[in-house]
Amino acid sequence: MKGLRLIVFIVLMTAAGGIILLFVLIRPRTPLKYTFAPAFQLLGRSTKALDRALAKMVPVDDIDEWEYGDAIAARYETDEDMKTPEGRYCNDLIEEISRQKKKEFVYRVFILPYEDPNAFALPGGVIMVTEGLFDVMKSEAELVAVLAHEMGHIELSHCFDAVKFELLSEKIGRASLGQLADIAMNLMLRHSYSKTQEDEADNYSYNLIINTEYTPSCVGNAFRSFLDWEKKQDNRQEKSDANILRDYFMTHPHMVTRVEKYAELAKLWWKKHPDGRKYRGVKNLKERTALNKKKFEKEFMRE
Repeated sequence: MKGLRLIVFIVLMTAAGGIILLFVLIRPRTPLKYTFAPAFQLLGRSTKALDRALAKMVPVDDIDEWEYGDAIAARYETDEDMKTPEGRYCNDLIEEISRQKKKEFVYRVFILPYEDPNAFALPGGVIMVTEGLFDVMKSEAELVAVLAHEMGHIELSHCFDAVKFELLSEKIGRASLGQLADIAMNLMLRHSYSKTQEDEADNYSYNLIINTEYTPSCVGNAFRSFLDWEKKQDNRQEKSDANILRDYFMTHPHMVTRVEKYAELAKLWWKKHPDGRKYRGVKNLKERTALNKKKFEKEFMRE
């Protein structure tokens, strides 16, 4: 009997060791690198040379989010970025809704040449938006809801806290601003917020929206537009490993739940405001002209 138990024990330990070895061999490896090359190669951009400001050595403990955001923006900012219709449009939108901000830095939006719909926040008021997002959102109000969600991650310090925690956990004591900006971008391309943080950013977006001219229905509608797009991808052949942005999107909480929650909140808002008059902006999105630049009377709605 003792011999049988010993044999069973050896078999179990061998199997457990094999499983552990398998996990070690197949686990994803995303090492931190002091370069922007992986992110730029993925997103179709070329790296820019470090200037004196980006070469400044900064202790991670003392890093300032405002300065961090400027360093990240410097990596992406070119004259062409601000001249594209989408770039001007999104920056007009973020300028307007960021009037509700509490953090002092300037919010900036950069457009990424990527066909899948997405947006993500970086420390210091930097928001990245893919070109594909404009094809999936059905109105300016929906686009603003997405921007407000990402703004929520910044205002609530979700992304800055995540980056700083990762830097400290890697025991990076001092590095140049340029290196830290590189690390932040690579981290946020692979970072997943907790469902609590996503819920907080959703709530931030909704609370911001109801203090604007946009319809409160746009938050749930934006999630519905994402859900419609996702359903169309079910039979789509998987791409190569350049699908990190889509993977990021897929880590968010269940979209159906978010659609239902914010559709109900919108119904309650309209019930309390029977004489309310809110804006959608379907034509604004099509023309890439922000509400604060041009209003279309037919875009106002009552529910």
